[in-house]
Amino acid sequence: MRNAIYISGKGTRLKNLFEINSPIFKEIVLIISDSNESIYLKDFASNYEIEFISFVSIQETGVALEFSNFMLNKFQEKKIDYCYCFGMKILKGELIEEYQNRIINFHPSILPMFPGLKSIDQALQASNTILLGNTAHFINKGVDSGPIILQSIVPKSYFYEKGYEGILNLQKEMLEFIHSSLLIGAIIFKDKTVYISNSSSNTSLFFNKL
Repeated sequence: MRNAIYISGKGTRLKNLFEINSPIFKEIVLIISDSNESIYLKDFASNYEIEFISFVSIQETGVALEFSNFMLNKFQEKKIDYCYCFGMKILKGELIEEYQNRIINFHPSILPMFPGLKSIDQALQASNTILLGNTAHFINKGVDSGPIILQSIVPKSYFYEKGYEGILNLQKEMLEFIHSSLLIGAIIFKDKTVYISNSSSNTSLFFNKL
């Protein structure tokens, strides 16, 4: 399997995974960043012979489509199977069609609640929120609306103890679980729903879908 990772900002979750020598990097061949803040990760990537590319555009108009086309070209060049997405840009165009059900986004809310940006803040500001968490889903043409693969759930009080990083750090274990599931072909579609054949309802914090 030949996989890619797309990140925005500092790429903190990716840095943490590098520091613990996560097994996911055996199948990662490409990392694309849309921020100069993550350039320090290039040295980590080189240790695994992973190509690291920083794509930064000053002009914002049309940049999402430009960036998506750039990603598609690199994916085709590298023969990428799956992409793990921790980025901020909304991916568009031919990339979404060509890589249908192969780009997995990690979003910091329990979708379908609180899609879009600043989702943790959205949840905290909602008076009826008692749970926080993350959702891993396949990207489609909508915004955070693709088929859900996995969700991590914690009580709202978890945020006041662990903060933003505590919520976001749950995505690392989700990524490793999804990656290992893809390797053995355990993630499948049936009736437009994603199932994970090696998952259990007893798995702590993780649910296929609420």
